[in-house]
Amino acid sequence: ELKAKVTQEAEAQLVAGGYSLEYFIEGGRSRTGRMLAPKGGMISMTVKAYMSAPRRSVVFQPVYIGYERLIEGKSYLDELSGQPKEKETIWALMKAAIEVLREHYGKVTVNFGEPIYLDDSLAKHAPNWREERDNSEGKLPWLSTLVEDLAEQINVNINRAADVNPINLLALALLSTPKHAMDENDLIAQLELSKRILKCEPYGPRVTVTELNAKSIITYGEEMGVVCRTKHPLGDVLSMQGETAVLQSYFRNNVLHLFSAAAWISLCFQNNRRLSRNGLVHLGLNVYPFMKSELYLPWSDAEFAEQLNKTIDLFVREGILSVSS
Repeated sequence: ELKAKVTQEAEAQLVAGGYSLEYFIEGGRSRTGRMLAPKGGMISMTVKAYMSAPRRSVVFQPVYIGYERLIEGKSYLDELSGQPKEKETIWALMKAAIEVLREHYGKVTVNFGEPIYLDDSLAKHAPNWREERDNSEGKLPWLSTLVEDLAEQINVNINRAADVNPINLLALALLSTPKHAMDENDLIAQLELSKRILKCEPYGPRVTVTELNAKSIITYGEEMGVVCRTKHPLGDVLSMQGETAVLQSYFRNNVLHLFSAAAWISLCFQNNRRLSRNGLVHLGLNVYPFMKSELYLPWSDAEFAEQLNKTIDLFVREGILSVSS
């Protein structure tokens, strides 16, 4: 309790002074590459710090950081297999630094999401917060709801600023197959389709997508050691093998939310040859609350229905679906 009070007082001084603060609301590193449920402790401290001395406006700036290769790949595999996380020591840090300098880890992309203004959130949840703050005995019934809403908005806006790099697209395509392998021509077609989906039905204006074409993406994947090529007279086969395939699940999961509408439609047709458009949308709306909660999707029910309809139209244009009279 003493530590929490000291931390809160220190943060109050920083907020009042207009200093920038950096923290990770997930509370730890994701082991899967998907967004973790947010923890509201630091957000709550920030809100309380501002309310105690509202001298400068507070803005939460969501940031998406995208990688092409994990530096801690070995420990990631160990943790996925159930082994406990190793304690960090200065010697381990120095050894890791030397190994990092010897390897090529590709590019890192930093995207900034839509900012969230604390004053707007306070106006929405507690228009009279100043009076309530002064008259309360320290308990504000709306504070937990406000913090939860801010945490969810931050996660949603991080996802809306995702970067789709070549490794993401290769992992998305190859890990969807039983043996993590595809004929080169099929892989090219799948990569091009994925890029068209992202372009034609954009998730948000802050999402960035690699400008490389499908062949260049494959070449880049080979250079990064992510994709293996097997020569064949009828056409080369590209694959992800062994531990590499396990590691690439992290990068696939980074961008799964961007394909949520397309994935739902595809899932519906796995065991059904015919579905009405209204039935497809209706089923989607039934499961959307679970998808939204799990993937931190940005749409309302009506917006998700619109997204589904747009994606259906795209699939029809692509020849993936056909409309019967």
